[in-house]
Amino acid sequence: MPVQDYEINTQIDRIADHVDTILNNTFIRKALTRIVISHEYQAGMDILLSRSEAYKINGYLFDEIYRGVLGLAIWSYRARTEVLPDLKYHLSGESMPEMDRIREQMALENLKSNLNILADAINNLYVKTVTADKASHKKKPPVYQRLKELENLGQLLTSDTRGLMH
Repeated sequence: MPVQDYEINTQIDRIADHVDTILNNTFIRKALTRIVISHEYQAGMDILLSRSEAYKINGYLFDEIYRGVLGLAIWSYRARTEVLPDLKYHLSGESMPEMDRIREQMALENLKSNLNILADAINNLYVKTVTADKASHKKKPPVYQRLKELENLGQLLTSDTRGLMH
């Protein structure tokens, strides 16, 4: 059953805008685009970030939203635990104007805050989707209860420790 909820659509748009903002920074984009996640979750993430009018009109399936939430959570977890700690060692060694060097350092320092904001937005989307899921599944269990992978969502959104993902 498709989900047609204004708040969920608005939250998805906010997340897409925030991911675009993070990836539009030329100093860190290359490192972040190298993050690899499984095809299943990458596809879910792509659905949420696509800004497709068809999804806004016809609605998302609960499965699609949850897979997208997991994909975004895994991506942000890997950015926090794999990319961020190593990024400071990969700052441009090339000669560049002082102003660009300052911008590069600012981008690096702001990345952690931006990833925390993204994690909060992902959690808000999850909470709103669970509420809609419960409301639309009166007789059978909501979709989120059928997806075991969602059990680790909180850890993926908050942990700075490597090793949650294989």
